[in-house]
Amino acid sequence: PTVPPTSTPLAPAASVDRVKQADADFEAAQAAVTEQTTLADASEQFNSAVVALEMAWLRLFADAGCLTGGTVDKATAAALQAELVALGGAAAQESLTSTAAVQQTLKLVGFWDGAVDGVWTDDLTAAVQAFQTELGVEPTGAVDAATIAAFERAIAELTAADASPNPSATPTDAPASS
Repeated sequence: PTVPPTSTPLAPAASVDRVKQADADFEAAQAAVTEQTTLADASEQFNSAVVALEMAWLRLFADAGCLTGGTVDKATAAALQAELVALGGAAAQESLTSTAAVQQTLKLVGFWDGAVDGVWTDDLTAAVQAFQTELGVEPTGAVDAATIAAFERAIAELTAADASPNPSATPTDAPASS
């Protein structure tokens, strides 16, 4: 027997709207990154938008009942979401995105080989401390103003080194024409 199609949506409209908004925010973050944007700002903007978009899609999949085998059911997802909101959903989301941005930045500079999942761990603290030591700032394990300033200085120095002419390079002689 054939099952007649239904017009009942698979997921709540709010979940679909969250994905649309997160997608628009992601596109806006991409457009906002220019050559003048610092690496720290660019990675935070981009990675925050990526994590938000991923979370919105996961929520949509969960609401639609598409996640099975080792994932939480709708009731558990709803309870977790309610708990997150009760604990300060916006602050928790901001913390998650900021942590993911730190992880991605450390991954780009070779100090983090773990997952970019927004979860702060002891290993992440150690990676931040190693990066701070490399930058020559006090290894506190927290991303503070001194760390950000040192990182921006290092980027500026690298950019300046790339822009300066290489004095050891000599032009090759063109073959003589006859």
